[in-house]
Amino acid sequence: MGLLLDRLPPLTPSASLSEARRLLIDHRARSLAVVESEKRPRLLGVVTRRTLLQVTATRQAPRVSSIAEEPPLTLSPAGDWRSAARSLVEAREPAAPVVDERGFYLGFYSLDTAISLALRKGSPRLYEKVTTIAKPVERVFSPDDPVYLAWQYILSGGDAAVVVRDGKPLGVVTEYDLLRRGYTRPLFEAGAPRRGPKLLEVMSTPLYTLESSAPLVEAARLIVERRIGRVYIVEDGELKVATRLDVAAALV
Repeated sequence: MGLLLDRLPPLTPSASLSEARRLLIDHRARSLAVVESEKRPRLLGVVTRRTLLQVTATRQAPRVSSIAEEPPLTLSPAGDWRSAARSLVEAREPAAPVVDERGFYLGFYSLDTAISLALRKGSPRLYEKVTTIAKPVERVFSPDDPVYLAWQYILSGGDAAVVVRDGKPLGVVTEYDLLRRGYTRPLFEAGAPRRGPKLLEVMSTPLYTLESSAPLVEAARLIVERRIGRVYIVEDGELKVATRLDVAAALV
């Protein structure tokens, strides 16, 4: 039995960046494959949400070919689900394109799929406390902070921008939120958006949280069922986060 794949539609090199953005949003994907053509789907590269968020303004309408990059990892369809998941964890990638022996694109294998399989097939760590893998949130933001600060933080390597008021978590701003609302580099190059809008207007709510006593299985279910990248835990007054990558690493 081969890998269970997400059949995300590929892009061709001539596709527009607006088409890439639309597909990434519609499928809540982190990346999409770029293939030679629909009839000959040889994998040429990938386009990621993060890359789209950083595209600089230009007078010409850029095409996918101008921003496609080599995927950090590709997988074989005949691989074992657990081994493939471990490869994703090691590469710190949420998903990777799967190609056949000809190099033709077949779909993506994701950590979400691996977590779903771990829930069905079992894992010795499912009932450990989620706090065994949670890490302190590095930085929090005020609801009155401009969106630009979250954009800058995420694109400098931050996981997501957690919005907090008076010590209470209110919501979160992710790559997906920024792309969905059109907060890309050209908008910020205009200057004015650095003063607004505010994170309160952009953040996703609710912030998915668990009790510090909750087992890993609850975090895994939330991530899969809600299609989210992280859950938050308050332990001894400190806000912590367990990401999709953290959960997958524990379960596979």
